[in-house]
Amino acid sequence: MKLWIDLAALGLPLGQAIGRLGNWVNQELYGLPTTLPWGIYIAPENRVSGFEAYSHFHPLFAYEAAWMLLTYIFFYGYLYRQKKIQLGTGMYALGYLASYAVIRFSLDFLRINPWSVGILTVAQWISLVIFGVTAELLLKVKRAMVR
Repeated sequence: MKLWIDLAALGLPLGQAIGRLGNWVNQELYGLPTTLPWGIYIAPENRVSGFEAYSHFHPLFAYEAAWMLLTYIFFYGYLYRQKKIQLGTGMYALGYLASYAVIRFSLDFLRINPWSVGILTVAQWISLVIFGVTAELLLKVKRAMVR
């Protein structure tokens, strides 16, 4: 079972990066307004209520796609091809979850009107829990492999 989960996790970042391009086509999953040169134009009819006066926004989908592409390159291009980590250990799946938790936590600082609980958003709290659990499990798996 771990083999199939690791196989899925090996390709999932690439699929997710490609899938995020649909957000660009649909003009969705954009962040706060920005004047940065890579800010994307959002048509007035696709702008979130309260942000009609702004035209350019952070392309959160592109940030996530780039992160997932880098995750894929690291997983497949380095770890798998260089035989650093074997499939079936669960480390690719845990690594994917940890990687996604990092990007999701980071991007929520740029989201428009996220649900918040205290100083962080709900997604950030969940990301912290996922990252903590996966980090602990990665260490546990790594220790078991050394023995």
